[in-house]
Amino acid sequence: MPDYLQWINHPGFRMVSAFVVAFLIGYQSIPVIINVARSKNLVDEPNHRTSHKGKVPTLGGIAIFGGFSVTVLTFNLAGDTILSAYLIAGAMIIFFLGLKDDMLELSPLKKIYGQLVAALIVIVPGGVRLTDLHGFLGMTQIPYFWSVAITLFVFIVIINSYNLVDGIDGLAAGLAIVSSVFLENGSTRQAKSEW
Repeated sequence: MPDYLQWINHPGFRMVSAFVVAFLIGYQSIPVIINVARSKNLVDEPNHRTSHKGKVPTLGGIAIFGGFSVTVLTFNLAGDTILSAYLIAGAMIIFFLGLKDDMLELSPLKKIYGQLVAALIVIVPGGVRLTDLHGFLGMTQIPYFWSVAITLFVFIVIINSYNLVDGIDGLAAGLAIVSSVFLENGSTRQAKSEW
């Protein structure tokens, strides 16, 4: 790549571009998905967990997954093309679980099995795991088995935490944005030191 195009690889440019592309995918696809969901009566009825009073179309996850997949693969947000493939593979399992749950109501056991498989794809072949607890509870380096087990537990807790807060409009999205800002802040600082 020519020197005058090196800015394309800057993490800040990639993040902003990913945000814009994901926003445009969601902006264009959500109205279509809402119309399809209403025409097929794929709606969420109000219950004790939700804050809405009327029927709300489901299937919004299609737009979110579309925006996520395109941006992760296009802008290599994982910083590693192979890792991006594992992230997409794990996310696809979660996506199809959520899609089926929206339409048919899956049992909690089936959801946990799917989540375990999705997390293990990212953890074992993808290599995304906690390897050091940095002195928490007096532990530093942890053996491989415990590393996988602790990371798996963390993944399952985070997945289900987001699943449980989806009853209030915008709460899960707001938490995801705040989390992403803090994660991006740390990775940008590391990238600047390498730049």
